[in-house]
Order: sequence, then C-alpha cells, then structure tokens
Amino acid sequence: MSTTLVASRKGAYVFYNVKRLLSDWSLLAFGVGLPVVLYLVFGATLADMDVELAHGNLAAYVMISMAVYGGITGAVGQIGSVVVEASTGWSRQLALTPLTKARRIAGLVVPALVSIVLPVAAVFLTGFLTGSQMSAKAWATSFLFACLSSVPFTFYGSAVAYAFRSPTAVSIAATALVPLAFFGNMFAPISQTMLNIGVFTPLYGPAALSRYWLTDGAQSISKDPWFVDHELWIGIVNIMMWAAVFVLATALLRKRTLERQ
Repeated sequence: MSTTLVASRKGAYVFYNVKRLLSDWSLLAFGVGLPVVLYLVFGATLADMDVELAHGNLAAYVMISMAVYGGITGAVGQIGSVVVEASTGWSRQLALTPLTKARRIAGLVVPALVSIVLPVAAVFLTGFLTGSQMSAKAWATSFLFACLSSVPFTFYGSAVAYAFRSPTAVSIAATALVPLAFFGNMFAPISQTMLNIGVFTPLYGPAALSRYWLTDGAQSISKDPWFVDHELWIGIVNIMMWAAVFVLATALLRKRTLERQ
C-alpha cells in the first residue's frame, strides 16, 4: 500500500467534514455571504469611505469589522453544530470506529478553522477589490488577528450548544452575537459612553485588536471628535478574559451533560 493512499485514508475523516462544511448552503449564504454584503452596504458604498486613517482608509476599518464578525459567526455555527450532533450520540458512534482520538479532534478543529478563515478571506478579498486601502503590515496583521481572535468563540458556541442541546442552540448563539457586535462597536459608531460599556463585552476585543494596526488604536464614535484612542492592552485583556469565561462555561456545561447521560 502506497504512502499516498495511507495518508489519504488518514485524512479521510477530516476531508469528509470539510467537504460537508463547504456543501452547507447556510454557511455560504450567511457565514460568508452576509459579512460580505454588510461590508458592501456599510463600507464600500458610502461616500466618506475614502477618509484617511493612520495606515489606510475608513473602508478598510469597516472591512475589518465585518471580517471579524464573519469569522466569529463561522466559528460559532460550525462548533455549535458539532456539539449538538454529539449530544445525539454521534460521538459514541465514532468511538466505535478505527479513528484515533487525534483524528477525531482533527476532524473538529480543521473544519472550525476553515469556517473562520473562509468568511474573513472573502470579506478581505471583497474589500481589496472595492477600495479598501491599508499598508502591507496592516493587511497582514488585521487578517491574522481577525482569524485568531475568532477562535475563542468556538468555546462560546460550544457552551450555548451544551446549555440547550437542541438544533436551535446554534441559532440562539448566532442571534446573540448581533447585539454583542453592536456594543462591540463593529456595526456602526456608538457614543463614547456606550463604548466605555462596550469594552467589557465579548466582541470589543476581537474588533479592536484586529483594527489596531490600521488605526494605531483609534476607535470610531458617533459624535465629535469621532475617534478616541484605546491602548492595545485593552483589547488583549478583553479577549483573554472572555476566552477564559467561554472555556470554563464549556467545561462546566459539558460535565453536566455527561453526568446526565
């Protein structure tokens, strides 16, 4: 048996999960298409999107925000669906197959990463083609952190799925992201007072960190002076704090689920 054939068999489960993910029309329509549409509506088509920022323009600011929202939504949808499937006994079925634990984990991790990177890449490509401008460093760092800062939300999706253990869990988790994105200053500039509250909400950190190398920390607000400066550590601490909350919630809710089975 050739090495290629062995390798292909080892990666068959991962390939199957990725293929199933990409064949899901709801992912393509909402996970990828919606963030792109939001960017086109709130970014590319507005007259003042050519306003210059520290290392790019305002269109790029909106582009990054929508890309982060897309990455987080993709992470939540994918991992939430997996947890719901596991609650129906699918994981116990997999345990009876020759698949090792490492391969089963890879079958979860790789599709989750694809569901994050795909919408981020789609929004960035759309932005590049429609007038978003940034320095090369800002393009690279914002893309990287838009993807990395979305990863903790796989645990958010897991926690909600373990809490409700029904097909509606994914919808509940995704719907809750909308007001969180608003308070995280992702959809439209909010007042400085609301932003002072928003820094404690889960989506502020990913958006602020991903946009940092475009604006040098400036965050848009709805009134004069239109931008306020925030330090880099605020976004980092926000992400770390909420990541810890999501991981702990997932662990506790998973333990409760296993005890009931």
